[in-house]
Amino acid sequence: MKKSAWLLLLFIWTVTSAKAQQNIYYTINIGTFVDAKVEDFAALQPIGFLHASSLEENLSQIYLGGYKNLNAATADLAKVRTAGYTNAYIQENFLSEGQNVAVVQIATLPKNTNVNWSKYADAGNLYLLLENNMIKITVGTFADASQARPQVSAIRQKGFKDAFVKIVNSVYLHELGAFETGSVIKKPLIPFKFEDGTPVIETEEARPDDYNQSNYPETRPTPQNDSPNWTRKGTATKTMNLPAIRGDIKRRSALELQKVLKAEGSYTAGLDGYYGNGTKSAYQNFVDQNYDYKKYQLLAKATPAASRAEGDRLQRAINNLPSNPAGVEGYPNALAKAYQAYVLFTKLGPDNSVNNLMNTALKEAYLNTPPQMVPGFDYRATYAYNDLTQLILHLYYTHAAPGINYKVPCWLAERHPDEVARANANFMGQTLPMQDCNQFGEWEEISILAAIATDLTIKPVDPTIKAKAAAARSSILLTQQPLSAELNNELEQWNNRLWQGVSTWGNADPLHGKLVTTLKVAYFQAQVRLEDYFMDKGFRAAEAKGLSLATLRSLVGNELDRFVQ
Repeated sequence: MKKSAWLLLLFIWTVTSAKAQQNIYYTINIGTFVDAKVEDFAALQPIGFLHASSLEENLSQIYLGGYKNLNAATADLAKVRTAGYTNAYIQENFLSEGQNVAVVQIATLPKNTNVNWSKYADAGNLYLLLENNMIKITVGTFADASQARPQVSAIRQKGFKDAFVKIVNSVYLHELGAFETGSVIKKPLIPFKFEDGTPVIETEEARPDDYNQSNYPETRPTPQNDSPNWTRKGTATKTMNLPAIRGDIKRRSALELQKVLKAEGSYTAGLDGYYGNGTKSAYQNFVDQNYDYKKYQLLAKATPAASRAEGDRLQRAINNLPSNPAGVEGYPNALAKAYQAYVLFTKLGPDNSVNNLMNTALKEAYLNTPPQMVPGFDYRATYAYNDLTQLILHLYYTHAAPGINYKVPCWLAERHPDEVARANANFMGQTLPMQDCNQFGEWEEISILAAIATDLTIKPVDPTIKAKAAAARSSILLTQQPLSAELNNELEQWNNRLWQGVSTWGNADPLHGKLVTTLKVAYFQAQVRLEDYFMDKGFRAAEAKGLSLATLRSLVGNELDRFVQ
């Protein structure tokens, strides 16, 4: 290539890159933290201004700074990581996702100023506008300048003589609250705007008086065992009932769904994070009218469900045991004996013949295995099985034995959810082979999300990896314990990186952008639905969020892995 041509291309790339940066606002995402206070991040305060986005319950997403220039953000990111926050990353915020609003600017300060927030507490609903090395404190927001101007004189009378109206993209604004101001200023419970000097609630629909408090117990009730009698005929998967979506829980998933529906013109109310009737109608309107969504509806229906006819004769006998209890007889395999013990228990209850069969199965399964290789379990002991909890736990241990590569069947959890959940808790973090039970059955948002993700995959996911994801999903859906703070943080980071990569890909081409819109609607609708599934099980909203993200990652994480940055 001639030098002049190369320089021309370099010039075109430089101009294009600079133009693209003008449409992106950068922040540094520090991570998700529990009960976060600004003083916890003293090492970061000299670098830039810290601000937070409240998530469910007591979780907050912490950010540092705001940058129009990527190089400035990159330089500060290096300082943040040096300070010990090695998982921090630069988050892109696209101006196309915001809208122009009016604010009243009342102060401009250097970024490292020790702000006396009590001075500004009475000015109104405060927002921050961060531009590299400057902090601009504003009051707002207002639909346009005509609504903001009547407020200027009142704000000046409070001592802010230089107050003036400014039009700004909402992406640049960060609402000030307890985190940023050390609890001097607390965010209002209900978003509001000023009209003619009167605060007006800006919400999708009326909230109950206690809307800001969880309607669910702090402690999770033990799920009731409502499984059908084990002798029911047939082997079809028990489809999970579609959970009703709560309208009185404020959540990020609903907010993200509202954003994309609003950008498409389906949703016209305020972005409040509550899945009320307005959001429900907007989602249905999108489903009814969007061409790509309709296409994936048809594709999802044409995709065959996971087969239960997998494996050799013994695996099929285990899979079909509810309709043919005698099918596991006649096999010398240790696992077959364990399932024979299960069948006997369902007929006889506690009995010596059950004890003999199960103890024999365990000893044969772990023959020549050093006891120290099986932590927390002594296969050489003699056990008496007085209930299904102990027996099913030892079924799991038999499945986990060296050289036994058979999958735990779907029907076991369907018929004994409590016992399986307790057994499953003993194997958290371990890869135990489990059937892909297609637990969500006909949940439309899940099947469509899976169809879109498959369509975005460059090459098919390895079946072994898919099997491990299915096993992980089964473990998540059966758990009775919330995820650890560390795992929740990892999932939050994964979710953020996924959408950062997807947005970059979508902005590269209009056709990509259309597909990203459909993906977002399916993903966030599925996340909302999954959160309600876990809340129905007794988990709190913040716990349900982590579990829903874990489920989504097991569903589409491998297919969308190329987008995770």
